[in-house]
Amino acid sequence: MAVRRTCPSEVAPQAMAPLRSPAFERGDDGSESCMNHNEVANALDAAIARVAEAEYRRLSDGRSDKYVASCVERTMDSFHRLRHGCSPEYDEWDALLYLTWYQPRQITLALALAWPFQKEPQPLHIIDLGCGSWAMAIAIAIAVAQSQLSETDVYIDLHGVDPSDAMRAIGRDLWHEFYSAVRSQPTLFRLRMACEQISKDLCTWRDIEGYCRSDHWHEGGIYPSPTCWLSAIHAVYHSNVIQLRDDFIMIRKKSDPAYEVVTCHRVGYESAQLVSRTDAREMLLRKQHFYLSGYLDRTTAWRRQLAQRLPTSVRVRQLLNRPVPWSTPQDDRCIMWHFSWEST
Repeated sequence: MAVRRTCPSEVAPQAMAPLRSPAFERGDDGSESCMNHNEVANALDAAIARVAEAEYRRLSDGRSDKYVASCVERTMDSFHRLRHGCSPEYDEWDALLYLTWYQPRQITLALALAWPFQKEPQPLHIIDLGCGSWAMAIAIAIAVAQSQLSETDVYIDLHGVDPSDAMRAIGRDLWHEFYSAVRSQPTLFRLRMACEQISKDLCTWRDIEGYCRSDHWHEGGIYPSPTCWLSAIHAVYHSNVIQLRDDFIMIRKKSDPAYEVVTCHRVGYESAQLVSRTDAREMLLRKQHFYLSGYLDRTTAWRRQLAQRLPTSVRVRQLLNRPVPWSTPQDDRCIMWHFSWEST
């Protein structure tokens, strides 16, 4: 199946520059505006580190050092197999270490892919398959704040679908910690309001069909009919590609999405093609497309502290000592489709 390769300039003008809006820049008088990207990054970094430490203490409580080391090694080995398209179990230890390495880049990636909303903010019904630890929810909150319409009545309903109880749980913890950090900073009031505008509901695969109707959440006509988005951010594996393909087909029939996006590691590209529409396009992602950049200092410090807690014989200690980046690997792939392309 051929997927057209598309340069970012063909996809969206906003994608050519870092995703910044005037809400993140200096005002006309040269004064600092109400929110800047460093404060957003710091709030997220602190939230991830706090959730990680709390979860680590819970999981390791009463456990031997040998047990903890074996869990960390097993998880790191399972993440290594991601390069070959193999899904981890996504148990509690997997969720913890995923949070401190993959979550930041997933948020950055999801935010870069939210360009249709920044171009034309509108009520949304987002169905996020393989939602993991809520990367899309956090990214959409930032996109709403970037649009400078967080003070208006732009309602967003997000349904996250994921089979892992542990991933959904740690995502919920991260959202609450992030919201607390944002609420405590007056300069992030737009982001606080954006978080409050997003209605979130999580479910497993068996519940997905009930969330495909685009009108069940605004009964009584309180909100206008929403535009549906369908996303699968690094959720396609060899083991679930057939199920995902069938779910995408079913959602298209019931909800008629206006925007679809599927991302994957390089090795999972063929599987992602099977899930995507035949007229979808590949978007080439570059560093300049990402609003958040650099490294997460607090999260990096937490992982290095974890490495120090482990016996010196544990071979994955060096992996835990690496700095945690915001940016996604250059060989990650993204396939997207937008309804406006049907006539092009």
